[in-house]
Amino acid sequence: EFDPEESSPNIHTITTSAVQNTDNQVMKFNLTIVNHTGIDIYELYASETDTDDWEEDVLEDNILCNGDSINITFTITENDLEWDFAIKDINGKQYEYYDLSFEGCNINGATLVLDSDGNATLN
Repeated sequence: EFDPEESSPNIHTITTSAVQNTDNQVMKFNLTIVNHTGIDIYELYASETDTDDWEEDVLEDNILCNGDSINITFTITENDLEWDFAIKDINGKQYEYYDLSFEGCNINGATLVLDSDGNATLN
């Protein structure tokens, strides 16, 4: 049986659902999150831009080390393509990235890159 963690220790796969309103067309993105922040990420949160609270930690119990990436299935609706993301380091310091859009992203392979300059790109 194939174990992706044994053959590729820097890539993990997680499935998460961020869908709150199921009246819209549901879209499941195969999202790769790349950590180029210069720090290890201990928590990663996502929320729709019009929401004041962060959703669940999409990393679950995983740590996304600097230079590594993680694959998740990110489920959203067609009417909620704008998202905010937040990360926390080992000390609980939070960094936030706002107004990232899934519009134009390929559901089979979108990539979120978090950079050391405080910027993020989603494509």
